Amino acid sequence: MLWDGVYAHRALLMALCVVAMGAAVAADLPDLRIPDGGLALTTTDPSLPAFWESAADRQCVVVTVHNASAATPAPGVTVQLSGGPDLLGVSDLGPAVLAGDVPPGQSRSVAIAWDLGVEPIRDFQLYAHATCAGMADPTPDDNWAHAEVAISYAHNGQRAFSVFDDTYRFASPALDESALAALRDQLVDFAIGCVNADEPELALLAGALGPVLEARTRAWLAAACQSPGMVTTADAYFHDPTEKPVAASVPQMTPDDLLLDLQTCPDTQLLPLTQALLTAGGAVPADWGVTDTLAAARDLLAGDRRCPVLYLASRQPTQEMAGAQRESRRAILAYKLIEVTGRDPVLYIYDPGHPVGAGPGDLGIMPQITLKSDGWSWAGGMHYGTPHPRGISARAPHLPASVDDYAACRRAIRDGLADIAQSLHTAHAFAALLTCPADALFVDALGQRVGMVDGRVVNDVPGAEVVTAGEAEWYTLPRDSQYQLTITGTASGEATLTLLNPPTPDLLGVTSFNTLPVTPGGRLSVPVISGGDAQAALTPGGLAAPTISGTLDLAAPWWSTAAIPTETGPDTLPPPADLPAEMMPVPLALGSVIDRAVVCLDQDERGQLVGEGNAFGFGVAKVAMYLHIKDALPGTELTLDWMHEGDLLRKQVIAADGTGGTITYLMAANKPQLWEGNYAVIVRENGRHVGTFTFTVR
Repeated sequence: MLWDGVYAHRALLMALCVVAMGAAVAADLPDLRIPDGGLALTTTDPSLPAFWESAADRQCVVVTVHNASAATPAPGVTVQLSGGPDLLGVSDLGPAVLAGDVPPGQSRSVAIAWDLGVEPIRDFQLYAHATCAGMADPTPDDNWAHAEVAISYAHNGQRAFSVFDDTYRFASPALDESALAALRDQLVDFAIGCVNADEPELALLAGALGPVLEARTRAWLAAACQSPGMVTTADAYFHDPTEKPVAASVPQMTPDDLLLDLQTCPDTQLLPLTQALLTAGGAVPADWGVTDTLAAARDLLAGDRRCPVLYLASRQPTQEMAGAQRESRRAILAYKLIEVTGRDPVLYIYDPGHPVGAGPGDLGIMPQITLKSDGWSWAGGMHYGTPHPRGISARAPHLPASVDDYAACRRAIRDGLADIAQSLHTAHAFAALLTCPADALFVDALGQRVGMVDGRVVNDVPGAEVVTAGEAEWYTLPRDSQYQLTITGTASGEATLTLLNPPTPDLLGVTSFNTLPVTPGGRLSVPVISGGDAQAALTPGGLAAPTISGTLDLAAPWWSTAAIPTETGPDTLPPPADLPAEMMPVPLALGSVIDRAVVCLDQDERGQLVGEGNAFGFGVAKVAMYLHIKDALPGTELTLDWMHEGDLLRKQVIAADGTGGTITYLMAANKPQLWEGNYAVIVRENGRHVGTFTFTVR
């Protein structure tokens, strides 16, 4: 018994020694662990060095390793990233990355590059494993982290989207006055081309739109080009780099290239830009909410591999008035969607107004939109102030523009002018816009002044407002008073003065004086009668009558008449007016299954149309008619009558079903070229006349 007791006592002492020795050994070992949230695909930490995700298929994974030991540092810590569709398919995602030494009780984060490959990542099991060089870990199970991820990103079949190569980027547009005037004129020409009206109405429309687009274009440029057309163009450049108007990479494009791009891509740029300038809020669609926005972005990025256009609405504090807020709306481009189970989805975005830098060395955190159940938030150096998110929507880029797009633009033109007329009529006021190197000064019958005096704004008239921007001055004045307007030149040039006065909310009076000559210190005089109208301008050369004068009916039916603008130039001349009636051009009818019809020469191997226009040189052997058909029901029949100088040359019948494009040709028969003269293609859908498209061979 005594022996047994001594043995038991010794055994107990030995066991205690073993435990103590084990505790001492454990205390001398570093204890690595990856905490909850230690495996992240997005971060807002600007100190991490590897945020070079300029290409959408390069993902930065941030792993945070903590040393739980109270006294022992962890030398040479490395992190291995691995993953696969399931446990059986896990493999390393590149080599292990050195995190360095981790002091006791501290953490260290390491950024790891993950090459995503070509296809979207779906239901992927991502793992991170931390180890310490040459030392065992007393608790190895917590050295692992796991996340289930899905990543979708834009890819054009050859490469992923790149923020440096594919975006359309104008950080600080600095167009001179002549370039601004050219842009304004181009927008006006495009806008009136959307409307099918008689010449008098078109002249009045151009006179009214000129000053409005002038003022709003300046404001738009000052806001760094927040047009849906800009981001749509970025997507277009990505999918077809040959669409770029200049050979330089986008970050090297100059502000003057903006005009060239607008001339190159009228559908892409001019239509959404015109809508944005004339619609309150910049033509941002209604709020879809986070759920529908996420679904739309996922479908586009994972399916079509196209960049969705995000439309954001937020409220920001104003600098002008304490406690007040103004609503901010903008269009941006999303090019990658990251979804991690249990965390909020994140969209990587590109905003043309807030570029991230000209090269990888300038790159910080990639701008991100986090989609939350109760809204959204942004991060990543976009410098939007202190936003209060309000709405979000996602749409596919619209290329090319459809009949419905032109109808929406037409409504925007009408609604934009109607808003101005309603606002002026409610305020019992008229508006005046002066564009030129000159200053305006209005003086009423009481001697009260509104305008520019010695380079500063004066405003003695109650209810009057003055807004100046460069060589544009916008005045709102009470319409019951009479004024003597004096225009004083500040340099040599030509002045344009436009007066807008609405006698009713549906009528907009337009009086415009164009090309009034001004010289430094020289003066022009314009008496403005009660109601905001003017009969003549007194110039050094005598009296000048208004270039445009009349009243625009904003409720007229021609606002809803179909019209699609066409480019006009030496090779796209209108048909002669003496054509037979059946050969006169007829715009594509609304409601047709045909949403685009183009006369051209051919279609290349990439599906791009060649030689679009309506005038072709003598010697051409064939001319093509391209039709894009949308949602045609089975059994839909399209009939094409090819006419020459009133004679039927060929009748074609096309069976339409579903959505897609078709091209058909008129070829010279028994001769080397088509006859000279006037041609027309009369198109009928199930017997209904839906359009006539004309061209000439000269």
